[in-house]
Amino acid sequence: MNFFLKAKSWQIFMVGIALPIVAPYLAIYFNFKIIAVSSGYELLLIPLCLLIGFVIYFLWFWSLGVGINRRIPAEIRPGNNFFKFSIIFSTFYTPFFLASFLFFSSKLPSWLAPILGLLYFFSIYCALYVPFYIAKNIRTFETNAPATFSSTLGTYFPFLFLPVGIWFIQPRINTIYSSADKA
Repeated sequence: MNFFLKAKSWQIFMVGIALPIVAPYLAIYFNFKIIAVSSGYELLLIPLCLLIGFVIYFLWFWSLGVGINRRIPAEIRPGNNFFKFSIIFSTFYTPFFLASFLFFSSKLPSWLAPILGLLYFFSIYCALYVPFYIAKNIRTFETNAPATFSSTLGTYFPFLFLPVGIWFIQPRINTIYSSADKA
């Protein structure tokens, strides 16, 4: 997990964003050029590569949340139990939610739809909380004081605008990691 803390912005971008998006299209393009008759399996590459990108994205979040939190002094360190729950819940619930609609299709029981909907909104809350927690940890580490809501927002917004935000966030992560190594 230290890879994500030491990596440069372009490495995070390539591994987490560009590779999962570009790889399936290149594979399909070259497969169609080589084999005239398509087997259909190459169409599974797109969701598989996007799923790999999704996992890498959340691994990056996990390593940032846990790694930076460990570097904050214990007396001002935010708790990380809800962060860990949020990242695990949103990672597993989102594919489950999508698969439930594919599985049930038009036969979704009427009692299940409101439950899935409420859980989906909770997973959105969890997915939005994860980068906020990381932003709060970054601000707490940088100021060496508990971060306020307003001071955290400037760090939070680049997380919402990924992949562009990677170019603003990762250099700060590298600074935190290198300054902690020197200390």
